[in-house]
Amino acid sequence: MPALSVALTALPVLLGASLASAEASFHAGVASGDPAAARKHFIAAGNDFDQLLAHRHQQSPALYRNLGNARFLAGQLPQALAAFRQGLLLAPDDAVLRKNLEFARSRVEYPPGARPPANVWPKWLFANLLLGAALLAHALGWLAWTKRRHGWMWFAFALAALLAIAWGVKKVHDLRSDTFVVIAKDDVPLRRGNGDEYPTPPDAPTLARGMEARLLSRRGDWLQIRLCSGQVGWVQNRTALVEWKAEH
Repeated sequence: MPALSVALTALPVLLGASLASAEASFHAGVASGDPAAARKHFIAAGNDFDQLLAHRHQQSPALYRNLGNARFLAGQLPQALAAFRQGLLLAPDDAVLRKNLEFARSRVEYPPGARPPANVWPKWLFANLLLGAALLAHALGWLAWTKRRHGWMWFAFALAALLAIAWGVKKVHDLRSDTFVVIAKDDVPLRRGNGDEYPTPPDAPTLARGMEARLLSRRGDWLQIRLCSGQVGWVQNRTALVEWKAEH
């Protein structure tokens, strides 16, 4: 497993004093020989990056990378995962964000089948392969038409149409960003309903800190979520970090 990339990313000077404070705290944490003191510095750096990101016009993948690094080094694993995922909403193909997210996930105690799949390939790659194959099939169809191979012509055109449809579906899927949650505490009960009186399923009675899930619905102080294993249940809102949609 590669180490977390913790170098601060250069950011525009216009972010001003708050950025300078965040960077100073981060570097102080790196330089500190006392783990407790270093953690305080990383927490302070994370808080400063959070303040910068509160201004929507300043949101950037670089800021989210820096925030995630600070939170991870502070031992705030759920907040680090949330930061890396928020950054990937802005830049889905950012290789450093993907690597850091996977490294942070390696620190989570997932039950079998519940770990999110690794996003090894950029999103655009598979869509572009579909589009290229559709164009190639279309060209082969016209070539077959010039050779009077009508059977092959119709086959190629039909294949091109199917590949073009698949490309369109993939593009729509890539543009759709589901809301995610990150479990923020240890041993969070996964209930069958939105209340403490509901039982927990035997195959997923509690969730570990840092586990990720898709948000399905809200009801009062409860969130209905789906784990990557397919298990659906309810957790209290206070036990999870919920994504907020970053502006592109």
